[in-house]
Amino acid sequence: MLVKKFVPRALLQQNQRPATLLSDLCEVAVSLGYLLLNPSFNSTVANISTERNLLHNFFFYHRNKMKLREKIIASRLTVAVQEALIRSEVFDIRGFGDKIAYSYAFGTSYQWVDVPDVKASYHCDNLSCIMIRPSSSQLTKMQGHNYYLAEINQALSSEHFVLLSPTLKTNGWIYYRLIPSEYNSRFDFSSWEKMTAELSQQKGKLPLNKDLTLNKMGHVLITARTGCGKTQLALAISAELSCFGNTILYFLDPKHSDLSSFGRFLGADRYADGTEEIDAKLHEVVELMQNRYKVMRQLADKNPEKYVGKSAEDFGFKSIVVVFDEISAHLSASKNCLADLRQLTMLGRQAGVYLMLIMQDPRSTNNLPATIKDQTEIKIALGEFSGTLASLVFGSGVVLPAGSRGVGEGYIQVNGNEPELFESPLMPPNSYDLYNLMKQALESQQFLDPMERT
Repeated sequence: MLVKKFVPRALLQQNQRPATLLSDLCEVAVSLGYLLLNPSFNSTVANISTERNLLHNFFFYHRNKMKLREKIIASRLTVAVQEALIRSEVFDIRGFGDKIAYSYAFGTSYQWVDVPDVKASYHCDNLSCIMIRPSSSQLTKMQGHNYYLAEINQALSSEHFVLLSPTLKTNGWIYYRLIPSEYNSRFDFSSWEKMTAELSQQKGKLPLNKDLTLNKMGHVLITARTGCGKTQLALAISAELSCFGNTILYFLDPKHSDLSSFGRFLGADRYADGTEEIDAKLHEVVELMQNRYKVMRQLADKNPEKYVGKSAEDFGFKSIVVVFDEISAHLSASKNCLADLRQLTMLGRQAGVYLMLIMQDPRSTNNLPATIKDQTEIKIALGEFSGTLASLVFGSGVVLPAGSRGVGEGYIQVNGNEPELFESPLMPPNSYDLYNLMKQALESQQFLDPMERT
């Protein structure tokens, strides 16, 4: 559907041809026509309203046997989703001649945009969903990131609903489950204030969502296809561990992407993105682990009854977590780190050193030695998985619980138990807010000493 998106006059291009009197008079007539169809006209995006959606989707609501109250709620949800898509720039610019023009009638600048068609099937006592039908270019934007989901969920929060990841695609429509927000187990980390508020309610060492808090850190394996949110999950876990103040982070990023950018907040000595630099940094962590063992042995020899069977945390050391993005890509370029990886996976726990290994393709787990993969206590797979792919991650013969999985959704296996459904925290919807969140979460890291005892 065509809508009019108002933009500040300052955003107009300097070389743009000004609107002629004739074209603006025509636009006034068209705009007045829209006013008649849209009596509220209170949306930040003109020509989107509950009334217009109610008329536009009348036969759809009738086919779905929705009551009047349900139709009104569905129309209100549709407006919220459409405006969220526009804020996420999931639209096509349309129009003749200049894409942006100034209207004397409204005293502002605007541009015509084509928003994906949206319908809401809402039932008070039954399964509800949101349907979105994007163009090919709009679908490319939606597949490129999941920020639009965060923007939609933020818009729906006032209606006390949350939109989950897509469950079905047919005839060009994408279906999303719609559930009341009070049943959503996902943490909302979309801003620094929201993340700290969520974490203030948690007392465990590693809360992954509202229904799943791990009592003890372990080696972690995260795998997913491109666009399913694995790096966002790794950043969310890193942010909350840093906020708790009991973990020292290392970032290794062979693809020179998000972890490499945010690694600068940790200090120059705790991140690496080159092949040789990553190998050297891993070896440095191994030496750090060995130095911790020396201190622990000395203390245990002096006071054996106090420290028998204790781990590094009991000796006063903070945990160390090495976040290693796209480890399979690094292993294809260098095998020099395999010996250090094996030492860390086999011996790291007692010294408080843990690995978080991130892999883009579940089939890439074949490139990871079994002696390393099998030592990961926490395995997370995001997105849809078949039986074959599930066996590569969780082990042969495993049966995944029923439920379609999309961006930020998947399965988790802890300590070899049966996999469970999993939803990762909701991260900021744009790069600016994500940068500020990670900066505030990680800036204290540079003052931490891995060998300091509390």
